Amino acid sequence: MTDFESLEREFQGYREKDVDGRVQREPARIPLKDKVTSVFGLGPVAPLQIVKAVAVVDEANRVGVRDGGHLTHAERVVLARPVKQAQDTLETQVKGLIEKKIDSIKDLYARINIINDHLVRITEVRLVGPNGEQLTPEEAQDAHDTLRDRVVRETNEGSKKHHLRREGRGTGFKELLLIGIDLPIFVYAMCSLLNVNLRLLVTGDVPTLINFTVAVIFGLLGTVLFAKLMRMMGRRHRRFKGADSSVTADTVTARRRLRTEQGVTLFILSAVAFVMGARVYSEGTEADADPALVLALSVMLALLVAVSGYINYQGEYENGSDETDRVAHLSGQLSGYTTYVEGLHNQHAVLVEAAGKACATLARMIVMAKEQATHTVSTSTPYKTVSIARSYAGVTEPVVVPEFTSEALQETQKQAADLASHHKILTQHNKEA
Repeated sequence: MTDFESLEREFQGYREKDVDGRVQREPARIPLKDKVTSVFGLGPVAPLQIVKAVAVVDEANRVGVRDGGHLTHAERVVLARPVKQAQDTLETQVKGLIEKKIDSIKDLYARINIINDHLVRITEVRLVGPNGEQLTPEEAQDAHDTLRDRVVRETNEGSKKHHLRREGRGTGFKELLLIGIDLPIFVYAMCSLLNVNLRLLVTGDVPTLINFTVAVIFGLLGTVLFAKLMRMMGRRHRRFKGADSSVTADTVTARRRLRTEQGVTLFILSAVAFVMGARVYSEGTEADADPALVLALSVMLALLVAVSGYINYQGEYENGSDETDRVAHLSGQLSGYTTYVEGLHNQHAVLVEAAGKACATLARMIVMAKEQATHTVSTSTPYKTVSIARSYAGVTEPVVVPEFTSEALQETQKQAADLASHHKILTQHNKEA
């Protein structure tokens, strides 16, 4: 037998001999050469692991043939340090990031529960009716449909009462701005009334500045009040509009009140037009302008102011009716209610989706934490030492990494399963809804 064959048989770790008629294996051992090279860091065993490798081989000789799918006592002792390190790291992750993730999922479920509670009690929401009364959503919808059908029926029958203006959103502002042309005249008229010397404004005379400020304030107030008054009167009289778009009243008292209000409105309109025309005429005559031109301009500007006020009055009066106002009010209330309900459903769907992603992330975090613990052991030097020692002892099965378990990990896995199950129920409810 050559030296190479002898070395090969030594590396195999055993020989068979016939002793007293029985087959007996020769005890496995680590060759001296491997021990020497390992001491100098040349492998195959780490320098500080030689004694442990010898202990594992010696234990294999004592135990004899065994199942390599389980760790022996010596192997568990060798792997004790990396296993503890991996277990501690796993516990840290479980009590740290994983528990925080569980808390965040529970917060999502708490928000979902609040939304579900709102959806359950959605019928308790009360809407404000046209007269300030409280209505359930069903009552508001019924009132809206009744008024809407009435408006549609009367309009189809030829009534002009419910016609709405379609000029656009900025029409009302333009009509108000039209009245603003009389602001300079109002201010100038107030300046004359308060004896404001406009030439002294440039010099910074304090009494003159005060009087001019008062004139501007009164002129602005007059302009704004005139505009608002015209629109307010048009809105008030719109409630008494008949099918032919004329103002009607059912009782004598109501007719008298309407006539009084119309008279006051006409008087204010005439007064404002007169102020405009009179001021232009006064300034024109003082400037020795052509009397015909002064008179024409005075009448034209007076009519312009009067027409602008009339346009504002008619802008409100012709824009629908009391019924259309009620329909618009109920439509706004129902639209807000619908938006609120849809918002709850959208928030619920978003939160359920976020909870599903969070549950999937939680499951991956637990799996990755356990894989990291296993990787910590399987890449450690003691694990490699046990593997090499097994090869010397003739055990071909790979080294099994111990199962990592603890109360915290078990509780975490249970909570993750419960959260995933709850999310499945929520998803099923959403599909049914």
